[in-house]
Amino acid sequence: GGVAKFVISEEIHNFGSLKAGEVVSFTFVFKNEGTKTLTITDIDSGCGCTEVKIANKSVEPGQEGRIEVIYNSAGEVGKQLKTITITSNAEKTKVQLFIRANVTNEIIKLNS
Repeated sequence: GGVAKFVISEEIHNFGSLKAGEVVSFTFVFKNEGTKTLTITDIDSGCGCTEVKIANKSVEPGQEGRIEVIYNSAGEVGKQLKTITITSNAEKTKVQLFIRANVTNEIIKLNS
């Protein structure tokens, strides 16, 4: 029996100001505070500009896991908020992570 618990200290990461075309990454760290193995079954990055990498989709009780989010700001402009939805067998089956950025795009500025 038992239950897996997905616990994350920081759900939102702000990359701050980026120039369009910059590629940045951030690694969210989570912990399985439950009593059974946590298994990530699905990841929805919601956008082609966001790539998600998880080294280990199964995390034993008491262990930490890492979710790396790589954001490519090419073609974006202005304030950006991207949502990554992680689905697992945890007590709360869906967890959302967010990345933010303010993208400046010189090309769009010149033409406006």
